[in-house]
Amino acid sequence: MHGLMESKKNLTAKDVEDSMDGNICRCTGYRPIFDAMKSLAPDATEELKRKCGDINLCAGCPCNDRNSAGKEIERAQEVTGFEQEFETCNDSLPLHLNLKSGEQWVKATDLNTLFMTIQRFQASGLKYRIVAGNTGTGVYKNDGPYQAYVDINSIAVLTKVSVNPVSVIIGGATSIGVAIETLKKAAEMEEYEYCKHISKHWQRVANTPVRNAATLSGNLMLKHAHPEFPSDIFLLLETVGAMLTIASAPTLQKMYTIQEFLKTNMAGNVIFSIHFPKLKGYHFRSFKITRRYQNAHAYVNAGFLMQVDPKRDFSILSKPSIVFGGINPNFIHATATENFLEGKTLDAKTIQDAIMELDKELQPDHRPPDADPMYRKTLAQALLYKCIVGIRGETASPRIQSGGPDLERGLSYGKQAYDSDKSQWPLYEPVVKLEAPMQCTGEAEYTNDIHPQLGELSAAFVITKVANAMLDKVDPSEALKMPGVITFVDVKDIPGENNFMVTADQAGPDVIFVKDKITYAGQPVGVVVAESRSIALKAAKLVKVTYTNIQKPVLDIPTSLLKAEKEGRLDDCIIKVKPASQTKLGAAFRKLKGPEYDISNIFNWKDGDILDDSIRVVRSPRKHFDDAPHNLQGQFHVGSQYHFQMEPQVCICIPKEEGMDIFAASQWIQQLQSAVASCLGIPNNFVNVQVKRLGGGFGSKIARAAHMVTACALAANKTKRPVRMVLDLETNMATLGKRLPYMFSYDVGFDDSDGWQLIPGQANTDTPPNTYCRAPGAPQAIGCIENIMEHIASTLKKDPMEVRMANFIKKGDPIFAGQGKVLEEDNCIPALLTEMKTNADLDDRMKFVATFNQNNRWKKRGLALTPMRCAIHYFFSGYNLFLSVYGKDGSVSLAHSGVEMGQGINTKVAQVVAKELQIPLSKVRVKPTNVLTGANTALTGAAITSEHICYAALKACDILSKRIEPIKQKLENPTWELLVAECVKAGIDLTSYYNTTYSDQLKDYAVWGLTACEVEVDCLTGEYKLIRVDLINDAGQPLSPDVDIGQVEGAFIFGIGMWLTEKIQYDQETGELLTNCTWEYKPPASKDIPEDFRVTLMRNASNPNGVLRSKATGEAPLCMSVSALFAIKNAIMAARLDAGNMEWFNLNGPVTPEDIQRLCLTSPGSSLNKFVQLLKMWASPVKVTGFRSKNRRKGIAK
Repeated sequence: MHGLMESKKNLTAKDVEDSMDGNICRCTGYRPIFDAMKSLAPDATEELKRKCGDINLCAGCPCNDRNSAGKEIERAQEVTGFEQEFETCNDSLPLHLNLKSGEQWVKATDLNTLFMTIQRFQASGLKYRIVAGNTGTGVYKNDGPYQAYVDINSIAVLTKVSVNPVSVIIGGATSIGVAIETLKKAAEMEEYEYCKHISKHWQRVANTPVRNAATLSGNLMLKHAHPEFPSDIFLLLETVGAMLTIASAPTLQKMYTIQEFLKTNMAGNVIFSIHFPKLKGYHFRSFKITRRYQNAHAYVNAGFLMQVDPKRDFSILSKPSIVFGGINPNFIHATATENFLEGKTLDAKTIQDAIMELDKELQPDHRPPDADPMYRKTLAQALLYKCIVGIRGETASPRIQSGGPDLERGLSYGKQAYDSDKSQWPLYEPVVKLEAPMQCTGEAEYTNDIHPQLGELSAAFVITKVANAMLDKVDPSEALKMPGVITFVDVKDIPGENNFMVTADQAGPDVIFVKDKITYAGQPVGVVVAESRSIALKAAKLVKVTYTNIQKPVLDIPTSLLKAEKEGRLDDCIIKVKPASQTKLGAAFRKLKGPEYDISNIFNWKDGDILDDSIRVVRSPRKHFDDAPHNLQGQFHVGSQYHFQMEPQVCICIPKEEGMDIFAASQWIQQLQSAVASCLGIPNNFVNVQVKRLGGGFGSKIARAAHMVTACALAANKTKRPVRMVLDLETNMATLGKRLPYMFSYDVGFDDSDGWQLIPGQANTDTPPNTYCRAPGAPQAIGCIENIMEHIASTLKKDPMEVRMANFIKKGDPIFAGQGKVLEEDNCIPALLTEMKTNADLDDRMKFVATFNQNNRWKKRGLALTPMRCAIHYFFSGYNLFLSVYGKDGSVSLAHSGVEMGQGINTKVAQVVAKELQIPLSKVRVKPTNVLTGANTALTGAAITSEHICYAALKACDILSKRIEPIKQKLENPTWELLVAECVKAGIDLTSYYNTTYSDQLKDYAVWGLTACEVEVDCLTGEYKLIRVDLINDAGQPLSPDVDIGQVEGAFIFGIGMWLTEKIQYDQETGELLTNCTWEYKPPASKDIPEDFRVTLMRNASNPNGVLRSKATGEAPLCMSVSALFAIKNAIMAARLDAGNMEWFNLNGPVTPEDIQRLCLTSPGSSLNKFVQLLKMWASPVKVTGFRSKNRRKGIAK
């Protein structure tokens, strides 16, 4: 942010949002980050400035100290021009380094030095790479290896830019960021007006930090080396006919076209500069269609340059330039289409013929995990159509004009509302999270920030590359020859048990290292231990692993079910009834498990009991179906999701005289202790585990963290030296499990009576064992049930909310199957709906959406309402807290067995202690979690740990208060400091401890909520944006409202990733994870959040069953994010209505732009003529006749 403020003197709020495109921190919801940073912009709203008015008052922040080093440097720059002197000094100093790893690094300061260095390396046979930002390694990590690197950042002539009426020239080594600003300036001249469109397109290349480091020439060289690379730089330069100057010597330069450059041997050559042509009178348009709005490569990108005369019926005066990326590595120009369009007029007949011509020459390749070839083909055709509609502008039909513009996102806005009882502060007070100041300044210490130990080594996993095979041999000999490699550790080095899932209530066992059977690609066979992490990672790739009996892997549920009988891939579940689906998959299930199941003897469940608050037990489901006047069947799929925590799996294992000290990023210290003790064959009390904080967990560090920690402990045990292990992202994603995917098959009979059946089954696949992920099971179950509600409403032609309300649970209905409980409170959803209609203007917005959809063929809006009742169960107990008060000053320390991972557990427990002891919050400090004070603890998760710890704090404070009460009675209105000092003198124990147990009778409860989500969809491309989200969440009486707001927003955006952007894909032949890095896997970024995001914590919602009348907020709001899926579905339905199709269709999660475009029925597919007929609508408006829903029968569907 400081750099942005320094570089932009007229900073705007939009500049701030644009600059955040490189941040991936969905757990924050992004909104609070935007608010804080935008408040520094002069055009920030007064509301925002008031909200963040104290942003510069952060205690201890060096920026507030006028004598700080930062201010001294700032003044030095102002007074002496230090920055300029430093740059000049750099330019005059060539540099040649011989690195310890064997590579050479040369910094060239001029062209002479550059070419002399290149010639020397060529003569020596060294493979070299010219670098500036070297950002290409983020895309192509396996290029090389290189023996030498030549840094060209200090060669001024390569970054020179020239903008004048005669020419626009940009140096080859100019950063993309500088090039964008240069083109904006050039666009002020009429001949170069097209440059503003190029600069806008290039702002979607990578992200701001990358654009500030990456160069134009570097990007072009990536395209030169990798023709499949979807370079936006190359695409637009080729579209406009830019020229490259390539230098082969300091004074030898030659001009090339962009395509000639691709065919030129660049060994010994350097891109010197780029020349932009004058293009007055041309229409230029470009597109980039991506999975995520920003920081994503294109499915297909396209550039169009046409010389069109509007006065001559939009005649194309010369051969246009039509360039596509993302089709296949060799496709650049749509030459046949270009030739066809030359001299034509842009009328309906021309468009039809041009699209058919384009259809013939587009031959997309198949390259998973990229989008399907048919989608990329139809997308390219749609982009040509969008370009032409844009050229025609207002001369096109009003309904068709919406096909021309891109979906433009506005500036984000957020609003938060909650109640807070000031009489109870610091409890219920909206305070800053305790760790926030240290986190904002980068001073908060995480596991990998711990200073290296004396003699410390690093370890890296060696993993399998296939699934469903037998391990043959593991040969580490080449890796062991590498300088700096210490040893290789595998199954032979395990003195204890080869199992890291040792806790009784886990679904184990699970091996640390493969011994024979390989069950998934990415399964570790061992670790390489080396003197540094970089050496360990390189050496791990040199270990040779061979396999036998390689079988094609089973990677998804449908395939697993089809192979269930033969391979035993289906496990029994608790509830056993006849599967509903009459599909081929259902038939396979029935054949394996039998036609009917009796549930009479299982947990004493009976008719009417509710399972997971959504599904009622039906003893004779077939009878209900046969008696029902309506029956429908369907399937609903929910994909997996990677946790994508900011901090990877990391640990440090230190051998000690008495055993092993472990610092680890873990949500369950007791499990780590037990797993390490088991694999080393030592007692648990020999293993010490400590956790200060996590950089995110979301369930990824509950059970699966022990896999890496046990491997690291084995390495430390073998070498008798400290070992650190930090998983890189690719290994982290390949090795560790993710959110469980689900496939729901449903058969629903509905009438005036209730009746549900549950489809059982757990399918085993050849993928990493899945694990807990934020709100495990709940969003999938709620998504399925809400999908069924939508399906029933579609069948009956009813409002989906009407169907939902008819099926709401009511006071007195049974809950929590088998426990004989009933709902003791009123269902508050109707009241929330009334509030939502008023505060969110639902009725007016519904009307606007209907009008918008009627007036626009190619843009559609959808608005969906999703209610929620999410059960919070106290599954676990055994959470403890140890409290100490220090007599000298009355300060308080506490250690609890929960783990702070961003959810604010430390803040909440400190507020409770401060309130109970009647002391300022500033007197309370929370110490790291460890197995001494937190022995035998349960895991941190399931949204209940904060409440358990706060309950333990209440009890511990009560114990302490009773102990000091006699001393307090002897004093007259003593201060806290005096009171504890007197207690010390009297020998009073000022420590207390409490451990929660099941006898504490903490009561289960439900979290209620309601969300309205409005979206807009581009039917031609499948792109979408979230326009507005109004969310009401039941937080009881929130313990720390600002923390809870953050949890609600973060959970919702986490769910947006689950339902919309995050798709897990595997190689169908090997089983390897294809979406294993940020290039392919796309969590929501900052511009994927709603433009307008309004969150309300339900008022007057005190929870009689909750700790201090509060409710959990970390997981339940995620369940309401499915509203975005249904809003998109409603928009798609509007598009399908225009296409004459009103049938029900499946929309599974995560939904992709590919899915949306296909389901909107605007894709040519195999029916090109039908698509062309739709395109002809541009010539004349089409009248759409609406319809009114009617009840198909009396009564309400249930």
